Amino acid sequence: MATSAVSNLPESRQCGSYPQNPWYLVKSKPTQEEVAKSFLNEIGVDVLLPQYVSDKSSKRKPFFPGYLFASFPQELYWSANKAIGVHRIVHFGMNPAIVPFEVIAQINARMLKNGLIDLPMAAEMRFHAGDTVQVVDGPFRGFHAVFDCSLSAGDRVRVLLDTVSRMPVEVGRHDVMLI
Repeated sequence: MATSAVSNLPESRQCGSYPQNPWYLVKSKPTQEEVAKSFLNEIGVDVLLPQYVSDKSSKRKPFFPGYLFASFPQELYWSANKAIGVHRIVHFGMNPAIVPFEVIAQINARMLKNGLIDLPMAAEMRFHAGDTVQVVDGPFRGFHAVFDCSLSAGDRVRVLLDTVSRMPVEVGRHDVMLI
């Protein structure tokens, strides 16, 4: 039975083992993860923005493009939601998406001292022809597809959408997830 890494269910934990402020999932404006992090830090929000360096470039890239994690008390909710670079705090229905402390701890455990994700975790982002994926962002969000190939420097991929026939479409590499 699979469980979601993000839920609204209260987490069971040992007394005093975690900070008191919950971690929220924050959607940034396109390519503004660093801007959002900076402005959230300015208002006193703890931010986790995992990054990696690709094989083809020495440029830092967000491990979860378009998303970051933020921990803050309830009284900073509206300020955090309206911070520059932030699109919105992700919600499930009327409740903000709370990221379990265990997930944050696992991400932190995989981060190196320079703030980059350990490369074995980054390697998990690779897809192979024939892999079943789901489109998680963009106009084809929610569709299941079959991974076909990587395109142009690895930031775009071609998938075959499971519709009436297998229709080839191009999407961002980070807009699909393995299922």
